[in-house]
Amino acid sequence: MDASEQRRYRRLLELSPVEFVMGDVGLASYSKVVMLLHSMNISGGGVMVISNVALKDSYVLDMTLNLRGEYIKAKAKVIRCKDAMIPGLFEIALEFVSISQENRCKVLDFIRRRADKEA
Repeated sequence: MDASEQRRYRRLLELSPVEFVMGDVGLASYSKVVMLLHSMNISGGGVMVISNVALKDSYVLDMTLNLRGEYIKAKAKVIRCKDAMIPGLFEIALEFVSISQENRCKVLDFIRRRADKEA
């Protein structure tokens, strides 16, 4: 693995519900848009989600991640959005830009517990 592929946090493949609240997206009849998605994977640094809506790079949104009943609130920034293998869907990589240390620890503990179960 080269340096560009090294990750700061361990990743876990996990289908977890994620709620995103986006601010004003320029639609006259909406001040907020809420998207309910599922994450493909999660780490202490962010999540990857599948969406039928493409998001622009650097877009920041509020999110709530449901880790089997443990709700984690954070702000996340879109760092990459690309076509998924299924036509009409997008893989969106989100980096946490504002998450409490307590919530980051909850994410990391969740990943550790799940990895221990799989070992």
